[in-house]
Amino acid sequence: MTLQIKRKEATLEAKFVAACRRYGGDAIKLTSPGRAGMPDRLVLWANGVTTYAELKRDEDAPVSKGQLDEIKKLQDKGHTAMLVRSEMDIAVFISESMKRVFAA
Repeated sequence: MTLQIKRKEATLEAKFVAACRRYGGDAIKLTSPGRAGMPDRLVLWANGVTTYAELKRDEDAPVSKGQLDEIKKLQDKGHTAMLVRSEMDIAVFISESMKRVFAA
């Protein structure tokens, strides 16, 4: 992985974490040994709402089948789980999360 790609990922991740904080969320880096494909971030919101985000540096960054499967499993269980590749995706993620917070 080149330094430029790492910077792009780090920049998007920093913007994501900042946006979540701005709306009261705590975006925790998620690692799950033995369960490949888990999303990168678990976000804790008010009213017991949790959401998940898989962050990718851009539209061309590959997403593994395992990552797509985990997102689908979480969604099937009623969780908000999304692929985030841009600042626009961050806005959509925040919007969907706020709908859940205010509905709880």
